[in-house]
Amino acid sequence: MGRLSAEDLSLICNLRTHKGWGSTRMIKDFPNKMWKRRAVDYLMKKIDLYGTTARKTGSGRPKSARTTENHRGRKRADLYCSHEDNAQSPKPT
Repeated sequence: MGRLSAEDLSLICNLRTHKGWGSTRMIKDFPNKMWKRRAVDYLMKKIDLYGTTARKTGSGRPKSARTTENHRGRKRADLYCSHEDNAQSPKPT
């Protein structure tokens, strides 16, 4: 089995917080779920530490390190630098 569904997460969380069940009892009482013991243990540790199964805010890889303002400013600076070498002064008449 792959990931635990949202229904599984809430069931495990409720059994852990309200009844105090451990991973072996959960797996024994719900054999049709085919949960891995290590996955349930990891989830119970998370419940014990944080009180929830939700991800912590800010966890994971950021989508982009560059904002639109940084991107625009960089383009302007690149264009300015590329034209510095080709700058021509007005010809004297």
